[in-house]
Amino acid sequence: MPTAAEAREAAAAEGLVLVTSTSETGFKGVYRHGDSFVAEARVEGGHVQYLGIFATAEEAALRYARHIGKEAAAAAAAEAAAAAAAAVANPAQSKMTAAEAREAAAAEGLVLVPSTNSSGFKNVSPNGDSFKRVHMRTAIL
Repeated sequence: MPTAAEAREAAAAEGLVLVTSTSETGFKGVYRHGDSFVAEARVEGGHVQYLGIFATAEEAALRYARHIGKEAAAAAAAEAAAAAAAAVANPAQSKMTAAEAREAAAAEGLVLVPSTNSSGFKNVSPNGDSFKRVHMRTAIL
């Protein structure tokens, strides 16, 4: 099991960029599972492909970056950095209002699925003063 530093060194040696995010783990495609970290990637059709479970977030992020490839990882990292810079420059726009979320969903042809849970939407749960999505995993055979 590589340490966090070893995973970062491996990424650099392979010319990969670890894609950051504002998630709890700090990396796109990585979430905490107990004391471990899971790497997943979206694939065609919006399904999620399980990439493995790892000891560190960096190791999981390395697996994610290897899966999507050098070019896609670099592009995703640049996009994440631009989004982070925009959020710092204009913090008022970093969170959507309910109306903005509905408008964005409609513009993308998406449907927000209502629920009787406390958030009012399926697969969304309260998280302090905001909300978070509930992970949905789909096995691809």
